[in-house]
Amino acid sequence: MKKYKIFAYLCTLTCFVAGCSSNPYYTDNTNISYGDILEVDESTEFIDFEPTTQNGSETVSKKETSTQEENTEYKTEKEPTGSSWSFYYEQLNDNEKEVYKNILDGCENFENTIKIKDISMDSLYRVWHAFNYDNPQFFWTSQFQYVTMFDKPIEIEFEIEDNFKDTFNKLNSMGDEIVSSIPENSTDYEKVKFLYEYIINTVDYVDNAPNDQDIRSALINKQSVCAGYSRAFQFLCQKAGIKCTYVSGTTDAGAHGWNLICLLDKYYWVDVTWGDPVYEDDTSWNKLNYDFLCVDDEIFLKSHNVDTGLVTTDSYIPDLFTYPNCTDKSYDYYYLENCYFDTYNRNVIYNIISEKILNDKKDINFRFKTLDEMLRAYNDIFTEDSFIFEVMENANKDWDTYSYIYTHNEKANTINIEITSK
Repeated sequence: MKKYKIFAYLCTLTCFVAGCSSNPYYTDNTNISYGDILEVDESTEFIDFEPTTQNGSETVSKKETSTQEENTEYKTEKEPTGSSWSFYYEQLNDNEKEVYKNILDGCENFENTIKIKDISMDSLYRVWHAFNYDNPQFFWTSQFQYVTMFDKPIEIEFEIEDNFKDTFNKLNSMGDEIVSSIPENSTDYEKVKFLYEYIINTVDYVDNAPNDQDIRSALINKQSVCAGYSRAFQFLCQKAGIKCTYVSGTTDAGAHGWNLICLLDKYYWVDVTWGDPVYEDDTSWNKLNYDFLCVDDEIFLKSHNVDTGLVTTDSYIPDLFTYPNCTDKSYDYYYLENCYFDTYNRNVIYNIISEKILNDKKDINFRFKTLDEMLRAYNDIFTEDSFIFEVMENANKDWDTYSYIYTHNEKANTINIEITSK
């Protein structure tokens, strides 16, 4: 029997964490998989075409962050129903949106093979990226195969496990239950903070955890890496009516994933993974932190670079998507807690620490606008001429013994102190 050879490429665009020492220095590696040759015989619907063969792979290209003006609105007249905020869908052209909707319809009907048409390879990469990043609930779409004819894709196929419908329903039930536990009348920020804390308090950061690139790892197995943390946070935020999407990029340690959220038409960065404490050999600090909860570009982009380009089989797609400027501090945790400072003033910080001790508040946190100001505070509070013990002594608390531990984060310009006493 006469057969045609058609190449189908298994495309993976996922971040695998290879190892880490401590927060916020997680180390991620990008994993690239290659495709197999598919044999298609004369009885298939492809027989009327004369397919050509090609070979190659896709990788992720790292570039500097590309942004739009602050007042840019990512909206469209009619969004697909897949997620509460289709951030990437809104940036597709009309033809790409139709293919996106076609994939959405197929996933909602649990189809593993979906026919597509009238789209270039570059556009398919763009659509798949948009769909996968917009829709964490479709956990099986993190990789796919595609078949091409005349250099154009005509079909994509997702690898689906036998029990995936049960898993899909289980995840939705779990998500609904988690969101229902958010206190009644919570503001949108309070919902975000609740879900941020939920993920950190219930998920362990584990290298090479099963399904660590999708929400199953974080919500079902309770073990994941950055992709699982961020996608689970996105999934829960969307269920809570919060506009939240997934973003991939790099840090000093390698590939990484985090979130972008929108509150009252303003944009903020969130990195749930870096809020989770990771032990170092020489410290006992194990407290959740809010260093990267609802932060602006000034803080976030010191340590995070957004991927905006993509290397495909035979081309490079620059500026695949754009991201808004995040310039507002209104929901920065430190700003809301009145512990955000443009400059360091010894008397001000001394009095704040003293007041907190007098009111039995033993967790004390500061963020400074610049690294230089944070280091000035750090050196004054903790080094040779430090005043931290002086503050505790002058507080006149009825303590037999007292001590403190502290940490500082030069990526976030923060200082965190925990006082213990008996």
